[in-house]
Amino acid sequence: MLQICEVMAEPPLKKARMEAGNSENLLKDDQYNSSQDMFANSIEEEIDDNDWSGVPISTIPSLNNSFNLPSQYPAPHPGPSHTVCVQLPLSDGLPRPHPRILRDVWDAFHVRLPWARENLYPVEDKNVRGKKVLRSRWELIIESLTKDKISSSLDLEEAILTYNTRYRGKPDWNFSALHTIFTDEFEPEETEAFFDHTLPGMVDILISSPNILTSPLPLLSAGSAHSITISQQQVFVILVNAFFCTFPRRNAKAGGSEFSSYPGINFNTLYGTCFRRPEAHLEKLKCLLSYFHRVVNSCPMGLITYSRKVVPARGVPNWAGSSTIIPKLHLTSNGTIEVEGRGMLQADFANKFVGGGVLRSGLVQEEIRFTVCPELLASMLFTEVLGDREVLVVVGVEQFSKYEGYSDTFKFGGRFADTVELDSSGRKMTSVVAMDAIRFINGDDQFMMRNIDRELNKAFVAFQNRHVSNLQAIATGNWGCGAFGGDPMLKLLLQTMAAAEAGRDVVYFTFGDSTLVKDGGEMYNFLVREDVTVGELYMVIRGFGKSGRHLEGKELFNWIYQQVGSSRVEQVDLKDAYEVDTDSDQEISSENKEDEKVSTLINDDPDLPSTELTNSDKWLNDQMDDVEKFPVADSSVGEVKNGGFFAALDKMEKGELETKDTENICPIEASLGLANEASKSIDMKASSAVEKKKEKSEVVIPKNQPKLTDFFPTK
Repeated sequence: MLQICEVMAEPPLKKARMEAGNSENLLKDDQYNSSQDMFANSIEEEIDDNDWSGVPISTIPSLNNSFNLPSQYPAPHPGPSHTVCVQLPLSDGLPRPHPRILRDVWDAFHVRLPWARENLYPVEDKNVRGKKVLRSRWELIIESLTKDKISSSLDLEEAILTYNTRYRGKPDWNFSALHTIFTDEFEPEETEAFFDHTLPGMVDILISSPNILTSPLPLLSAGSAHSITISQQQVFVILVNAFFCTFPRRNAKAGGSEFSSYPGINFNTLYGTCFRRPEAHLEKLKCLLSYFHRVVNSCPMGLITYSRKVVPARGVPNWAGSSTIIPKLHLTSNGTIEVEGRGMLQADFANKFVGGGVLRSGLVQEEIRFTVCPELLASMLFTEVLGDREVLVVVGVEQFSKYEGYSDTFKFGGRFADTVELDSSGRKMTSVVAMDAIRFINGDDQFMMRNIDRELNKAFVAFQNRHVSNLQAIATGNWGCGAFGGDPMLKLLLQTMAAAEAGRDVVYFTFGDSTLVKDGGEMYNFLVREDVTVGELYMVIRGFGKSGRHLEGKELFNWIYQQVGSSRVEQVDLKDAYEVDTDSDQEISSENKEDEKVSTLINDDPDLPSTELTNSDKWLNDQMDDVEKFPVADSSVGEVKNGGFFAALDKMEKGELETKDTENICPIEASLGLANEASKSIDMKASSAVEKKKEKSEVVIPKNQPKLTDFFPTK
């Protein structure tokens, strides 16, 4: 079996094992050519004229065409605002860790890593019956994963629960989906090969974690503009530890726990049964298992930079006074952001908790991107919930899986060979920006000016790049639509306006919506023909919100056609009226001033009746010119003090004690609409119009679809 594992390429087709032996090679060739030939011809040459509008895509600047754009991001350079975890300059082979010797930090400003000395756990005292003592949790983890051979998912579950004993029997620690994929989905030899080869390789990497990731990882906390550059091998260390659920203090759900404003990172929530979309959930697991198998066998040697961008209030444009013209716009109903948007800045339609529901039942745009590009998952370890003028930019991420479908129809399509070139710093020239939209319960609210401004500012922060002047285009689409209730026609205009101010052109993927391609193209041609500026369009949109018309995209477009000419004649009057109305419309009474400071944790909570609290990051304040790195405190070696076992445990596992059902709902689950998922009380009817449209248009995978199409060779 070991010999078979060493030559793993593509998995068998279970119902077609006796087909011609060349089928495997044909499948492999198809997979590898998929990315190599992606841009052999421009999109307009490959699709029907009715499938795109605006300008030809060949006129849009990207890193793949003849525009000869400069490198879009600076090389990693260690400093107060940039943590670099590898030795520079890079040498041949895997990047060497920096510092050379582990620097152990355990404080509120850094990720609490599993191998820290202060990471302790209660265990039974072997010498005194009934007595518990604190032991190194890292030693317990290593012992649990190496003491006995792990031959099945049941063994794996028991090993993980050995150092997570307090969660045994809890809903979020149900391993039923993991059992299903190894017993019902995989062939016996596939399961055997995973536990004989892939899993032991993952355990070896886990044991070596302190020697590979030697630098403390700062938390990318709210208000802090900071970057982290790590190697792909170090990212693998993070994800292996997430797979084995080793990260301490990250399992708390109550709103007041230490990391309640951060996404989850341990994979335990991924292992349970998904009642919303059980089959697609198993396909998600296949993608991640394929990643682990591939990197165990051949670890990539590049770097990845994760950057939290923060812009103060006075750093955003004066939208009403903007004289910037509309940028180039290409709309297409074909293709996806991550494939046809290659060479462009690629939008991730993020939840404010980056990653959204990827470690739960989520499987829409952001979750799919994190699933096929698992290195994005590492950002969930250190990125705090995003504020109104904050985004996360990831440079160098690699795609590892192909896929088909969307949401309930999602299917793992096999291994993906990412042929994107490296920049001079060893990073893939792929950049992804996580930008979260407001969740609207009432669709009319999105036309309120405070929400228009918020979305414009968020998109501007996402698209802005002060490092270079010649920018690649932004590849985006129906941001914040579907489940978040946004109107695609409005979001098209807002993103185009933000891109104009940021100096970028736009490629807009409508995901099969040919009507938006037609209507959006006509609107774009009109705006260009009439020389409409961003400021003029802003004022017209503002007027629409007060027009008394039905507040939806088609009416907005009709309003723009009618008002553009007259708005110029009355431009001065409109601006004066805007200043007066802004003061009166958004005046806040003294009793509600404190509410404006409430965290964005509640901004898009689906249980809230409105979205009025969109300026929740005002505490960043206007006088902030440059956000500096927070001071690093000394390690809290003495956090666990005398005072009894339970007192010490409370301090050690802050926020992780068992909670009653009557306590606060986890804000992460609330933001995802998943608060009741563990109890199966899921609203099965809550699907977006966009999701339905995508599902209808997806190609049906043949019945002989392999269980895991890139894991094991055909006998």
